[in-house]
Amino acid sequence: TTLILTAASPDMLLPTIQSRSQKIRLNRIPDELIQQYLVERYQQDESKALRLARLSEGNLGAAIGMIESDQDSDETSQRAVGFLLFKSMMLDSSPTTTSHIVELLSGNDRSQAEQMLRLWQSFVRDCAHYAVTGEAERIVNNDFRGEIMTFAPRFQSAEVVSAITTEIKNTLADIRLNVHIPTAVVAL
Repeated sequence: TTLILTAASPDMLLPTIQSRSQKIRLNRIPDELIQQYLVERYQQDESKALRLARLSEGNLGAAIGMIESDQDSDETSQRAVGFLLFKSMMLDSSPTTTSHIVELLSGNDRSQAEQMLRLWQSFVRDCAHYAVTGEAERIVNNDFRGEIMTFAPRFQSAEVVSAITTEIKNTLADIRLNVHIPTAVVAL
């Protein structure tokens, strides 16, 4: 019998499991190959295929899953709401803004909250990347490219980006540990 264990972070596995395992590193598939496959096999337009390829982070199965579960208008509107919430949070952390964000996250829907936080992580990455490099072609969320380029100067400081990234990561971890979602979002 051969057991295949996959892990995004193998170092997080217990030492006893690591010592009994043979590690095989699988590299991510380049965005261009995933994009080409999605265009040819699933008849996706070039820009949507590129966005899905970048969002999947080198995982073809995840990109295909996004196509198969995609109700285009629902996904687009969720992403648009996610970006508006992200901008609101970054521009104004007042209690009013925070309460609006909590209201829009549907209370205790853990998967929705995790999805929103992962989306925010990708926005932070895009803003920071553009702020430092000025390269618009590597923006993952290319459907918001213009707004990201305008918003990016707020992310020039490595300390700011690190702090925001750490807070989002910690909130994601807290949500996975079953904390009260509205409280976690308010704390963020």
